[in-house]
Amino acid sequence: MDNPPPQTPENTDVRYSVIAPVYNEQALCLDLCKQLAAAMDEAGDPYELIIVDDGSDDGTHRLLIEESKSRPELRVVRLSRNFGQEPAVCGGIKLARGRELILIDGDLQDPPTVILDMIAKKRQGYDVVFGKKKKRKEGIFRRLLTQIFYLLMHFFSQIRFPMDAGIFSLMDKEVGEWLTNFPEPNKHVSGLRTYIGFNQGVVEYDRAPRAAGEEKNLYQLIRMGLNAFFAFSMFPLRLVGGALFVVFLWGVGIIIHSLVMLSKSAPDAAVITAHTDFFYVGCLTVFALTFGVMAEYLGRSFEMAKGRPTFIIASVGANGRVERLSVDGKPSDG
Repeated sequence: MDNPPPQTPENTDVRYSVIAPVYNEQALCLDLCKQLAAAMDEAGDPYELIIVDDGSDDGTHRLLIEESKSRPELRVVRLSRNFGQEPAVCGGIKLARGRELILIDGDLQDPPTVILDMIAKKRQGYDVVFGKKKKRKEGIFRRLLTQIFYLLMHFFSQIRFPMDAGIFSLMDKEVGEWLTNFPEPNKHVSGLRTYIGFNQGVVEYDRAPRAAGEEKNLYQLIRMGLNAFFAFSMFPLRLVGGALFVVFLWGVGIIIHSLVMLSKSAPDAAVITAHTDFFYVGCLTVFALTFGVMAEYLGRSFEMAKGRPTFIIASVGANGRVERLSVDGKPSDG
């Protein structure tokens, strides 16, 4: 179970909690605060900025704490180590005091000005409004991998997975609380948001190129994609089940064909041997694929069974001060 939020008084005057996870974003974090504040000031309702430092090892946390001296609306949540984007988002949701939550990437590729369009859309009666990317200003190989992932999720997941939608969204606090209540350790926010349901609307926007810092590498993208795919799809299990059935039919066919040839006075031993060799290779390939897929699902079940927290909040900073938290979410005496 994740460590609970600190015991701070509820601020019912806060309407919007803007939650942005960051990791080693010292080149962007101050501009992120500035642009988010400008968009929310234009919205005109009381808000708070919750920037979740996902265990950065550069100057991100120090810069954010310094920035909080001049921004009373800014709260800086620091995780004890790097847990990943989705756990960092859930950590921010745990501390949110607003009646509505705004989730946004911390790399400024999702323009904060789109938040105003989301607010206008939500006022039409939606419980959730998520952003859908119209254009991606990324390399062709990265765009190709992204499209393959969304197509696979769209056709083979257990839910109607939205195309080109990430964590960028606006939702009621109750929806965010459902997100954090799911026990699975590898949460995929956009998939779970769709799974939860309620009345959902969409706002399309053009995703900007990264202005500074480093993009996720290929390994991180593939890992995130596999986590989402195995979390929402039974297709890999059905695929290997079908492959095993095909191998069974293949083996039966080889046996029948071999018996027919052996019944002849001069059976072609070379043909029988070739059939058998191909069959062995096919069996090894399918069995390896089957064990690999089963290992992925079993591994996820094992992680869930351990019941470890998906994130640990080490401290919360505001007004230039940092307050360390104990395991029960209360201020530490140390």
